[in-house]
Amino acid sequence: MPIIKQTIWVSVSDGAGYRVFSRQKPGGPLKQLTKWTSDEARKRTEELGTERPGRSQAAPGQARHAFANKADWHDQAEKQTARKLAHFLNRKYLAKKFDRLVLIAPPKTLGEMRPVLKFRREKDVVQEYTKDLVNLSIHQLQAYLEKNL
Repeated sequence: MPIIKQTIWVSVSDGAGYRVFSRQKPGGPLKQLTKWTSDEARKRTEELGTERPGRSQAAPGQARHAFANKADWHDQAEKQTARKLAHFLNRKYLAKKFDRLVLIAPPKTLGEMRPVLKFRREKDVVQEYTKDLVNLSIHQLQAYLEKNL
């Protein structure tokens, strides 16, 4: 019986960046393919937009009130990071760079990615982990996958 070679990719991400690994078989060694970090998502909202919202005075002699800051720039940067990763995975899947995929990300990041992913998750995604493991070393990540996959 011939052995079917399957390329498995492991995507580990959070709102501020991602790393993508490849392995040729379940239990095989991980090889890092790419790493990307968003400088904007690592900053606080105050560092990305205006520091303080503008102020208003309703009437002369009345107290001044601050306008509500509608944009959470940090949150927007995290959403962009999740979408960037999903688009990257879509392109690589269509180019047949991997057969199966393991997604590891916090729930919020996975929630941002799911609507953007174009391939069939039921068939192509081996497993999803709602964990923030982006800062683990490659050896720690491999040990985690061996124990949980």
